[in-house]
Amino acid sequence: MSKDFGLKKYNPTDYAPHEDLQKMLNKAEFVLKECDRNAMGELWRKYSTQSKEPNDVKISWVSSNGGFGWNVGIFHKMPVFVEFYITVMDGVNVLTYNPTSVLVHYEMIERWMKQFCPAFSKDNCADEYNFYEFLLYKDNIKKVA
Repeated sequence: MSKDFGLKKYNPTDYAPHEDLQKMLNKAEFVLKECDRNAMGELWRKYSTQSKEPNDVKISWVSSNGGFGWNVGIFHKMPVFVEFYITVMDGVNVLTYNPTSVLVHYEMIERWMKQFCPAFSKDNCADEYNFYEFLLYKDNIKKVA
């Protein structure tokens, strides 16, 4: 049996994003992978200048009120659904995405993201546990600017 895990016939363009979602994906400069709203709340509490929790590193933080949900493919006759949000952190547009479907196929999601999100394709991403990667990224951007 093949070990392609159902991806041999998968084509991300069959699940192309809506025009407004594509604009959001194009706008992103950095991506926080598999980061749900609870994780974002914890990051806000620790790093936001608006939070009263003490921390050596504080950044400006503007959350969006709305986001998108999108079906990035079908696996075993079930949708692989992902939610997307943009947050502006210290002037950088950070896209967060989180799989919310019952069945999650991480390789499928990564293929879809590489196809449609330029920041993800450039590997400008990290997960919530490696948030320091974003802090290094934004500091490097400020040095270049």
